[in-house]
Amino acid sequence: MELQRIRDLLGTVSTERSNWEYKHFFLERTAANWPRQVVSQLKELRRIIDTKSDLERIGWTSENQTLRDELTKQEAQVEEWLKQYTEDEIKEAIADYENAEAEYWPTELGRRAAIDILSTGKISKEVTELALLLEEEDFRTYVKVCGDIASAATLVSQEVQAESLPEELPR
Repeated sequence: MELQRIRDLLGTVSTERSNWEYKHFFLERTAANWPRQVVSQLKELRRIIDTKSDLERIGWTSENQTLRDELTKQEAQVEEWLKQYTEDEIKEAIADYENAEAEYWPTELGRRAAIDILSTGKISKEVTELALLLEEEDFRTYVKVCGDIASAATLVSQEVQAESLPEELPR
C-alpha cells in the first residue's frame, strides 16, 4: 500500500488519542478538581499550539504531516471541551486553583496509594512521604480515599470472579 494512501486512511481517525480516550482518561484524571481540570486543559492547548507553531517554523513536511493532523484533532478536542464553559467560569476556576489544591492532594494521594496497593501490595515510598506531610484532617481524607478505592476494587474483583465460576466444578 502506498504511503499517501496509508496517510489518507489514518487521517480519518485519531490514532494518538481517540475522543473516548480523551474523555475517559485525560479529562477524568482531573475531573474531581474543577480548577485543576481547567488549568490542565489550558496547558494542553498551549502545548498543542506551541508544537504546531514550532512545526510551522521549521516547515511542514510529509514526515510531520501526521503529527500536524494529530495535533489539529487534539486541539479540536480541547477547544470543544472549553466551549462548554463561559470565559467567566474559566477565569473563576483559575482564580480558585490554589485554594482547590488543598482539597485535591489528599484525594489524589489516596488514589495513588490505592493504585500502589492494588498493583504492588504496598504504598510507594514517594506517596508515603507526601502523605506524612499532610495535616491530620487531610491525612484522614487520604486514608479514607485509599481504603474506599482499594476496598471497592477488591469487592468488584471478588464479585467478577464469583460470577465467572462454573456452577459445578469439574471433578
